[in-house]
Amino acid sequence: RLTQEDAQLAAQHHVVVVTTTVAGHFHPAQHTHPDSTVHSGETSSSRHNHPTSPAHKTSSVTRDIQAHNLALLHQAGVKIAIGSDHAETALAEALHLRQLGVFDNLTLLKLWCETTPQAIFPSRNIGRFEEGYEASFLVLRDNPIENFDYVQQITLRMKQGVPLSLSPPTHTLGPAHKNHPLAIHPLH
Repeated sequence: RLTQEDAQLAAQHHVVVVTTTVAGHFHPAQHTHPDSTVHSGETSSSRHNHPTSPAHKTSSVTRDIQAHNLALLHQAGVKIAIGSDHAETALAEALHLRQLGVFDNLTLLKLWCETTPQAIFPSRNIGRFEEGYEASFLVLRDNPIENFDYVQQITLRMKQGVPLSLSPPTHTLGPAHKNHPLAIHPLH
């Protein structure tokens, strides 16, 4: 658990904290009880999620510490970026942060859409709708401030003013390989 002094020191040193709170949720606990047999009707993951399992108790403690630390850092003015340890996007991380309940929808969106890209690309004018900023953004079906689940309902993607396809690409204008994470897929 971080202390108020830790958070203030991080803010004074302009530390950017990149969240990866969801990382452990997709990796079952490495330590198992000697009787680690999976019984009929149960999966190894259901055993770890049972309220009396050591893994569930650890997970609950971990969530409490994560929520405490993030709230403390945010209150101290530390920049928080939404990260991804094991996926192409930070969607799972953003959804998990929403479940933690530390940030309201507007704050979480600002962390994800403003703070994060500005931390990743500090020399670019990115992450804001302002004169001189890149026209890279997503259009969602409805207002994610009212219902955060709308972040999963993208209706239009723009990258530097070029509309991108929402369907799998047929060709690219970026790196040669169509599955490359930096490939650009223009609309036809």
